[in-house]
Amino acid sequence: MDRLVDQYEERTAGYRRSLARQIAIADNLRNLNTRLTAQLEAACRERDELRHRAESPFEAAGKAAQDLVDNARNTARDTIAEARAQAKGILDEANAKAGDIVESAKQTADGLAEEHKREHDKAMADLAEQRDASKKEHAKALADIETRRKDAQAATAERERRAGEREQRARETVDAIRETLKNAIRTLDD
Repeated sequence: MDRLVDQYEERTAGYRRSLARQIAIADNLRNLNTRLTAQLEAACRERDELRHRAESPFEAAGKAAQDLVDNARNTARDTIAEARAQAKGILDEANAKAGDIVESAKQTADGLAEEHKREHDKAMADLAEQRDASKKEHAKALADIETRRKDAQAATAERERRAGEREQRARETVDAIRETLKNAIRTLDD
């Protein structure tokens, strides 16, 4: 009888460990969401700064606009690389945890005695439900990360396009000012 109680407690402890792993996955996903939101806010602030500098008609506006475009490209490239690395890490971790859950279920099934068949079947059904829920959560997280990555790429491309337009307008403004100054100098020389 003590052996049966010990086996039951061992299985219960395994289920608790499985639940703790699932909670850790959820915490990791929440942390990822927070980091990506912060990156998006930083990109919006940078976009606003680019707009402000691109509208300046000073002679140095062309150089400043080019610097801002370069910085925006570098930030976008870094953001995309970080998002890909985070997505790979989450995928690897989720796959490892799913493998651990499956392996734990196999060991539990091998260790059960014939007289506990009914209880074993119930435990396996509960574990399969947890595994399915974990896979669904994992798939949802990957889809969400992919959507955010695509949104970040689209936003970056739009920022680069707008910055290019502003840079062109700034250069045209600088060229017009230079032409006006040349004409004024010629008028003074005459």
